[in-house]
Amino acid sequence: MRPGPGPELLQPQPHTEYLIASGSRAPRPRATEIPPGSDQRAGHPVPAPVRRPPQSAGPLLSGTVLAGGGDRSNTRGTVCELEARCLPRADDGAVIDIVNRGYYHEHTGSPDLYDGDLRLAEAGTYFRTAPVFRTDAPPHRWLARTVFVGLAREEDGHIVIRCCTVD
Repeated sequence: MRPGPGPELLQPQPHTEYLIASGSRAPRPRATEIPPGSDQRAGHPVPAPVRRPPQSAGPLLSGTVLAGGGDRSNTRGTVCELEARCLPRADDGAVIDIVNRGYYHEHTGSPDLYDGDLRLAEAGTYFRTAPVFRTDAPPHRWLARTVFVGLAREEDGHIVIRCCTVD
Protein backbone atom coordinates (compact mmCIF):
# COMPACT_ATOMS: atom_id res chain seq x y z
CA MET A 1 0.00 0.00 0.00
CA ARG A 2 1.31 3.41 -0.97
CA PRO A 3 1.51 5.82 1.97
CA GLY A 4 -0.58 8.98 1.76
CA PRO A 5 1.03 12.40 1.47
CA GLY A 6 2.42 13.91 4.64
CA PRO A 7 1.38 17.39 5.77
CA GLU A 8 4.41 18.89 4.02
CA LEU A 9 3.16 17.61 0.62
CA LEU A 10 -0.37 19.00 0.81
CA GLN A 11 -0.97 21.86 -1.59
CA PRO A 12 -3.61 24.59 -1.41
CA GLN A 13 -6.75 24.11 -3.46
CA PRO A 14 -6.63 25.79 -6.90
CA HIS A 15 -8.32 29.17 -7.13
CA THR A 16 -10.94 29.69 -9.87
CA GLU A 17 -12.35 32.93 -11.25
CA TYR A 18 -15.50 33.24 -13.36
CA LEU A 19 -14.79 34.32 -16.94
CA ILE A 20 -17.84 33.90 -19.19
CA ALA A 21 -21.06 31.94 -19.70
CA SER A 22 -21.91 30.74 -23.17
CA GLY A 23 -24.37 28.28 -24.56
CA SER A 24 -25.89 26.51 -27.50
CA ARG A 25 -29.23 25.10 -28.54
CA ALA A 26 -27.61 21.71 -29.11
CA PRO A 27 -29.61 18.91 -27.55
CA ARG A 28 -28.52 17.67 -24.14
CA PRO A 29 -26.22 14.65 -24.46
CA ARG A 30 -28.02 11.37 -23.83
CA ALA A 31 -25.43 8.61 -23.82
CA THR A 32 -27.94 5.97 -22.77
CA GLU A 33 -30.12 6.55 -25.87
CA ILE A 34 -27.46 5.41 -28.36
CA PRO A 35 -28.52 2.02 -29.79
CA PRO A 36 -26.00 -0.83 -29.45
CA GLY A 37 -23.93 -1.32 -32.59
CA SER A 38 -24.54 2.20 -33.95
CA ASP A 39 -21.70 4.23 -35.47
CA GLN A 40 -21.61 6.38 -32.32
CA ARG A 41 -20.78 3.35 -30.17
CA ALA A 42 -18.00 2.48 -32.60
CA GLY A 43 -16.42 5.83 -31.86
CA HIS A 44 -17.38 7.79 -34.98
CA PRO A 45 -17.99 11.48 -34.22
CA VAL A 46 -21.51 12.64 -34.99
CA PRO A 47 -22.33 16.32 -35.67
CA ALA A 48 -25.07 17.80 -33.50
CA PRO A 49 -27.48 20.51 -34.66
CA VAL A 50 -26.47 23.81 -33.06
CA ARG A 51 -28.09 27.21 -32.69
CA ARG A 52 -25.95 29.44 -30.52
CA PRO A 53 -27.37 32.38 -28.60
CA PRO A 54 -26.11 35.69 -29.98
CA GLN A 55 -24.44 36.83 -26.76
CA SER A 56 -21.88 35.40 -24.37
CA ALA A 57 -21.34 37.42 -21.22
CA GLY A 58 -19.22 37.40 -18.10
CA PRO A 59 -17.17 39.70 -15.89
CA LEU A 60 -13.88 39.11 -17.78
CA LEU A 61 -15.12 38.62 -21.35
CA SER A 62 -18.30 39.53 -23.23
CA GLY A 63 -19.20 39.51 -26.88
CA THR A 64 -21.27 38.27 -29.78
CA VAL A 65 -20.96 34.72 -31.10
CA LEU A 66 -20.32 34.72 -34.87
CA ALA A 67 -22.04 32.33 -37.26
CA GLY A 68 -20.28 29.03 -37.85
CA GLY A 69 -18.62 26.66 -35.45
CA GLY A 70 -20.18 23.37 -34.55
CA ASP A 71 -20.55 20.60 -32.03
CA ARG A 72 -19.57 16.93 -32.31
CA SER A 73 -20.04 14.02 -29.98
CA ASN A 74 -18.53 10.58 -29.70
CA THR A 75 -20.36 8.11 -27.46
CA ARG A 76 -18.78 5.00 -26.00
CA GLY A 77 -20.92 3.03 -23.62
CA THR A 78 -22.62 5.57 -21.37
CA VAL A 79 -20.06 8.37 -21.78
CA CYS A 80 -20.40 11.18 -24.34
CA GLU A 81 -17.14 12.81 -25.39
CA LEU A 82 -17.97 16.30 -26.68
CA GLU A 83 -16.22 18.91 -28.80
CA ALA A 84 -17.60 22.36 -29.57
CA ARG A 85 -16.05 25.18 -31.60
CA CYS A 86 -17.17 28.78 -31.73
CA LEU A 87 -15.87 32.23 -32.67
CA PRO A 88 -17.04 35.01 -30.38
CA ARG A 89 -16.28 38.63 -31.27
CA ALA A 90 -15.38 40.41 -28.03
CA ASP A 91 -16.99 43.76 -27.29
CA ASP A 92 -13.72 45.44 -28.36
CA GLY A 93 -13.90 43.75 -31.82
CA ALA A 94 -11.30 41.00 -31.26
CA VAL A 95 -12.22 37.56 -32.59
CA ILE A 96 -11.41 34.62 -30.31
CA ASP A 97 -11.36 30.97 -31.40
CA ILE A 98 -12.67 28.59 -28.71
CA VAL A 99 -12.31 24.81 -28.84
CA ASN A 100 -14.19 23.26 -25.94
CA ARG A 101 -13.79 19.54 -25.22
CA GLY A 102 -15.38 17.62 -22.40
CA TYR A 103 -17.43 14.71 -21.11
CA TYR A 104 -21.03 14.06 -20.18
CA HIS A 105 -22.33 11.02 -18.30
CA GLU A 106 -24.78 10.21 -15.58
CA HIS A 107 -23.04 9.94 -12.21
CA THR A 108 -25.03 9.46 -9.03
CA GLY A 109 -22.22 10.92 -6.92
CA SER A 110 -22.32 14.32 -8.64
CA PRO A 111 -24.13 16.89 -6.47
CA ASP A 112 -25.97 20.05 -7.47
CA LEU A 113 -23.41 22.88 -7.53
CA TYR A 114 -24.42 26.47 -6.84
CA ASP A 115 -22.80 29.90 -6.85
CA GLY A 116 -25.24 31.72 -4.59
CA ASP A 117 -28.65 31.15 -6.21
CA LEU A 118 -27.18 30.24 -9.62
CA ARG A 119 -27.11 26.51 -10.33
CA LEU A 120 -23.79 25.59 -11.97
CA ALA A 121 -24.21 21.83 -12.32
CA GLU A 122 -27.09 19.37 -12.02
CA ALA A 123 -27.07 16.53 -9.50
CA GLY A 124 -26.68 13.09 -11.03
CA THR A 125 -24.67 14.25 -14.07
CA TYR A 126 -21.00 14.81 -14.74
CA PHE A 127 -20.82 17.50 -17.46
CA ARG A 128 -17.42 19.20 -17.53
CA THR A 129 -15.35 20.79 -20.27
CA ALA A 130 -11.84 22.16 -20.81
CA PRO A 131 -12.06 25.18 -23.15
CA VAL A 132 -8.98 26.38 -25.01
CA PHE A 133 -8.92 29.98 -26.26
CA ARG A 134 -6.85 31.18 -29.23
CA THR A 135 -6.26 34.81 -30.16
CA ASP A 136 -3.48 37.23 -31.03
CA ALA A 137 -5.43 40.30 -29.89
CA PRO A 138 -3.20 41.98 -27.27
CA PRO A 139 -5.90 42.58 -24.63
CA HIS A 140 -6.99 38.93 -24.80
CA ARG A 141 -3.66 37.07 -25.14
CA TRP A 142 -3.92 36.02 -21.50
CA LEU A 143 -6.76 33.69 -22.59
CA ALA A 144 -4.32 31.69 -24.74
CA ARG A 145 -1.97 31.04 -21.80
CA THR A 146 -4.49 30.24 -19.07
CA VAL A 147 -6.13 26.94 -18.07
CA PHE A 148 -9.94 26.93 -17.89
CA VAL A 149 -12.60 24.52 -16.71
CA GLY A 150 -16.24 24.63 -17.80
CA LEU A 151 -19.22 23.54 -15.72
CA ALA A 152 -22.10 22.71 -18.05
CA ARG A 153 -25.81 22.37 -17.40
CA GLU A 154 -29.11 22.41 -19.24
CA GLU A 155 -31.17 25.58 -18.87
CA ASP A 156 -34.40 26.44 -20.70
CA GLY A 157 -33.80 23.85 -23.42
CA HIS A 158 -30.17 24.69 -24.17
CA ILE A 159 -26.73 23.97 -22.76
CA VAL A 160 -24.96 26.70 -20.77
CA ILE A 161 -21.26 26.41 -19.97
CA ARG A 162 -19.81 28.60 -17.24
CA CYS A 163 -16.06 28.92 -17.87
CA CYS A 164 -13.64 29.70 -15.05
CA THR A 165 -9.88 30.26 -14.93
CA VAL A 166 -7.82 27.86 -12.83
CA ASP A 167 -4.82 29.39 -11.05
